[in-house]
Amino acid sequence: MRAFRRVAAVGLALVLAAAGRAAEPGYEVVVASGTVAKTDMGKTVTFVPDEGGKPGKQVTLVVTPDTVFLEASAGKGAPAVKPVKAADLKAGAKLPVAVVYAKVGDAAHLLALAAHADAKPPKGFVVDGVRGVLNKIDGGKAVTMQPLVDGKFGKQEDVGVLAGSRFFEMAPKDDPKRPYGLTAAKVADLTAKRQAVAVLFARQDDKPVVLALVAQPGKDAKEK
Repeated sequence: MRAFRRVAAVGLALVLAAAGRAAEPGYEVVVASGTVAKTDMGKTVTFVPDEGGKPGKQVTLVVTPDTVFLEASAGKGAPAVKPVKAADLKAGAKLPVAVVYAKVGDAAHLLALAAHADAKPPKGFVVDGVRGVLNKIDGGKAVTMQPLVDGKFGKQEDVGVLAGSRFFEMAPKDDPKRPYGLTAAKVADLTAKRQAVAVLFARQDDKPVVLALVAQPGKDAKEK
């Protein structure tokens, strides 16, 4: 699916401005693809973003109690996904991963990480991330979203939902150290009215499925 290609470090402000909303103060949501250089006792993950096919500057991602780690593999007809721990990541093995994290000042809080189960994924299987807006929800089977690629909104696509797909909602919070709240949600809880989202997905045989989706606050969100 050409619209769902690799997108690195797209800021929340750009997405919400394009969607007609204002950026939430105090933090910025970033989606990126790359590899894990190392993990430190489950407290941090050192991430190396892929910048145009070349390794970028390392980013230290802080693991929080809400951080979700997932591992995806190719299956019969559709990918399979399962939860893992930071210690399970194959650091330094050039294992492709995609991440969503929140920049808070100089810190980067890891929200979700999806990794390939194999260092050499089968042909036609990719784990990646993208920003965009949510346009439609088809029960618990699929979401329709419009990805943001190279600063422009692309063609909307249907993205399947797996049994292990994870959904989260962010809300502003009056805390300078962590100016957001993150709560688990069901796909039915989401608002399909061009709500800004960050999605980690697996693509098998050109069919994308959600691994993790983080929905940003709507324009009417209030601080808690």
